[in-house]
Amino acid sequence: MIFDKQKYRMQAEMLDWYYGKVQESMQKLDQLRWDRNRVLTKASSWESKSKASYQQMMSEAASTHFASASLGEQLKDALRREAARLREQADEMERQEKLHEANQRQSR
Repeated sequence: MIFDKQKYRMQAEMLDWYYGKVQESMQKLDQLRWDRNRVLTKASSWESKSKASYQQMMSEAASTHFASASLGEQLKDALRREAARLREQADEMERQEKLHEANQRQSR
């Protein structure tokens, strides 16, 4: 039982670590969005045939960005929920052990 509790707590810590890594990726993704917006603003002053195709590519990049951001947020939520579930499971096991120990002491 002790090993199970430790295992669940370690798994929860790993999920927290992954959450942090996803958060870092989301911050980089947000920076890319700002960079894309700056470039798009500069491209609006271009006077060439490539302007329309470039703006189309940037529009497609924006769609990809928002889809990635949405998936990233969903992943963060799932990681946080699973870490909380594992901690709760470990806490419940600990409560059961304490209850069992208390019952054994009373029966003596």
